[in-house]
Amino acid sequence: MSTQWQRAILCFVLQVPILFALAQAQQPKEIPAAPVPSQILAAKRLFISNAGGEGADPRALGFLDVDLNRPYNQFYAAIKNSGKYELVSTPVDADLILEIRFTHSLIVEDMYRPRYTPVLKLRILDTKTGALLWAFTEGVRTPGGPHYKEKRESAFDQALNALFDDFTKLASPRAN
Repeated sequence: MSTQWQRAILCFVLQVPILFALAQAQQPKEIPAAPVPSQILAAKRLFISNAGGEGADPRALGFLDVDLNRPYNQFYAAIKNSGKYELVSTPVDADLILEIRFTHSLIVEDMYRPRYTPVLKLRILDTKTGALLWAFTEGVRTPGGPHYKEKRESAFDQALNALFDDFTKLASPRAN
């Protein structure tokens, strides 16, 4: 066997363990879930804050029948109807503050034509420290075409329901 072939075989034999080690290192490792803040899991009394539209008028984004208080009103009703929490009228009496807001995010797909997409945001705040404990954002689809008004209303409701689901799943003891 020629020296050139011997070198090639030796290089191959030496590279196999290195390739095997690299393949093992690239295997995704399971990352354990971080704990949900205890304030969220222990909360019984909630204060729901209406952060409004943060300068984003839903009507300007094609949601003609959505006023700035609708996210607050619908989310408040959903939490109340769940029967799991007592809703209080002041933050001082609450275990958590849930801040609901309708806003928009800037999407730059083309730098010459940036566009805004509507989103609903829910922030969970600690009443004692004011610290942000958790946050959720749900995009609100803006379908066009025939019956776009009804489709957007439905998309708005779906996003709001998703925020409610996000919160209730997080706050359930089996979430962590």
